[in-house]
Amino acid sequence: MFAALVQGDALSPQALADLKTETDFATLTIRDQLVLVECAAANDHWGNAIALSGTTGSVSGSNVGATGQAGEPTQSGTIHSVWWKWTAPNSGGTLTLDTFGSSFNTFLSVFSGTSVSSLTPLARNDDTDGWPQSQVQLAVQPNQTYSIAVDGHNTATGTIKLNYRFGPPPANDKLAAATTLNGTSGSVPGNNRHATGEPGEPAQSGTLNTVWWKWTAPKDGALTVDTLGSQVDAYLSLFRTNSTSSSTSFANLTLLAQDDYSAGWSQGRVQVEVQSGKTYYIAVDGNAYLTGAITLNYAFAESPRNDKFANAILLEGTANQVTGTNVNAFGQSGEPAQDGVINSVWWKWTAPRNGVFTVDTGDSDFNTYVSVYSGTSLNTLTWLPRNGEGWGMQSDRWQAEVQAGTTYYIAVDGVDDWTGNIILKYNLTDPPANDKFMQAAELTGRNGRVVGSNVNALSEVGEPGQSWTINSVWWRWTAPKNGVLNLDTMGSNFDTYLSLFSGSSLTSLSVLAQNDDISGTNYHSRIQVPVRANTTYYIAVDGAGHETGAITLNYQLFAPPANDHFANAKVLSGSSGQDTGSTIDASAEPGEPIQDGVIHSVWWTWTAPRNGLLSLDTLGSDFDTYLSVVSRHLNHLTLLAQNDDIATHTVQSRVQVAVQAGMTYFIAVDGYNETPALLHSTTSLWPIIWLLPICA
Repeated sequence: MFAALVQGDALSPQALADLKTETDFATLTIRDQLVLVECAAANDHWGNAIALSGTTGSVSGSNVGATGQAGEPTQSGTIHSVWWKWTAPNSGGTLTLDTFGSSFNTFLSVFSGTSVSSLTPLARNDDTDGWPQSQVQLAVQPNQTYSIAVDGHNTATGTIKLNYRFGPPPANDKLAAATTLNGTSGSVPGNNRHATGEPGEPAQSGTLNTVWWKWTAPKDGALTVDTLGSQVDAYLSLFRTNSTSSSTSFANLTLLAQDDYSAGWSQGRVQVEVQSGKTYYIAVDGNAYLTGAITLNYAFAESPRNDKFANAILLEGTANQVTGTNVNAFGQSGEPAQDGVINSVWWKWTAPRNGVFTVDTGDSDFNTYVSVYSGTSLNTLTWLPRNGEGWGMQSDRWQAEVQAGTTYYIAVDGVDDWTGNIILKYNLTDPPANDKFMQAAELTGRNGRVVGSNVNALSEVGEPGQSWTINSVWWRWTAPKNGVLNLDTMGSNFDTYLSLFSGSSLTSLSVLAQNDDISGTNYHSRIQVPVRANTTYYIAVDGAGHETGAITLNYQLFAPPANDHFANAKVLSGSSGQDTGSTIDASAEPGEPIQDGVIHSVWWTWTAPRNGLLSLDTLGSDFDTYLSVVSRHLNHLTLLAQNDDIATHTVQSRVQVAVQAGMTYFIAVDGYNETPALLHSTTSLWPIIWLLPICA
């Protein structure tokens, strides 16, 4: 654009029209005393198209100020096209044009014809795979001249960069010319530069620049194809032909798999099941519009012999270990999926007797998934849930009850799409005798220790869960008297979970207490619960998570004395007398004063009938006692007298204290340095307390 100053009067409309007629300016306007002129590009009109030379190149231009001409074909909205022309060399091939590098949203068209009014459109494009620039590709004939128009989308204008390249198409550009792959594996080079689509060809990713290969399966098995090593961001597709002839058409192709990233960054990998004698077609294109050097790798492998349900391998006996693989295994029509892609292999086993059947693939070299079915064909299979089926289950282990004479089918697959080498262990065993609630083992007496095991224990309908998979075993115990029941699993060889219930059936159970770990470092379990005389309680022992092992169950009933607590102090009467009692199972209460060591005190109360001297002793008791006397005022206890041993060789206690008529005194008897461990270890003894109040 340039501006020229108008001298004198402003131009009249007629003068302006004459000026436009006599010049070759695209636009000419008068603003104040300035003539504003915008010049069109030299190749604005078809007749002035700029010739492109050679087979490859890049040229610049602009459609700013460009206008349409009579008979010019419209591309997109208002015409602002500029023109180039290119003549094909003596050999035919593929011409690719694009406007990448242009400053605006372009529209690109290619025509044949000898005048602007007789042009025939051959290819056109607005945006290329989401980019605002344009790309076209077409097969060209020897020595033919082609017209190329670049316009803007709608009314867009700007600077243009036109890139062009010509070359012969790859030998395997067309489906009918697909290159044959030989053998069971190999790696072949290729290139999709100058490749073009053909009518009916399925698109893979954007512009069609596909090249083709074909391969015939020597046997049933798996074909794996990838483009690792390619220089172009490759897009890979694999088709099966439905044609029985040596040639095929796009209408006869069935897409089996497609991928552009699974083999690594920007490379594709597919694996499909193939059948002996069938021919498969492989198409490789570039992602979006990309072209370049291709490396195609292929490998065939036979599928495992027990890949199909009908070829399930027979397992014999009640216990054994077998090996296998699900590498190159595939699903079949009607096959139930386990977890993600189906790569399952099959075994079958017939139960010789009732029992607990366990299948374990945990030693395989990948993350496996095991399922077991009953039935005789894929369409009659019944899935059998494992013990503990659901969230938190072990996918590589199946365990459940089986029935004699029933045949079971075992499918082993990988979690998600994993494959690898399989180690399958199986065994048939009997469940523990106390596996079921109604078969709970009887516990007797106030205390004791029993052993058992939850290995091969199973859940039953309605059984309350403790910790993930249910592998619980049961005991029952009837309280001989009121007290506190202590239960623990100390001595067990695994991480246990312990629960205590009341009720008479699985559906009526109420949980009274549960515990997993005694502490952060002690993975055994312990609970303490008040119990009532003649009530039956049920004890379930399971493993934390999925654990099983040998169980040691310890139980002990603590029946605290009636005068264990201060508020229940036993009343003594008169000026003298004797009473008996016991500190067995006595315990401390909040705020209780310590006499000596752990508190196991029992209490009496006595009101002085007159002033005098009160003498108390525990002579006749069968353990080392500790005796205290306190008074109370406004809930505050005052220690009046305390004694451990009467003499060096007398472990009983004696105190004397002056008392006032009408005053109530509280007497506590405990053991010297008594600890729960010592007390528990001598529960067969019955320490007797002799209390001799003497008022002088």
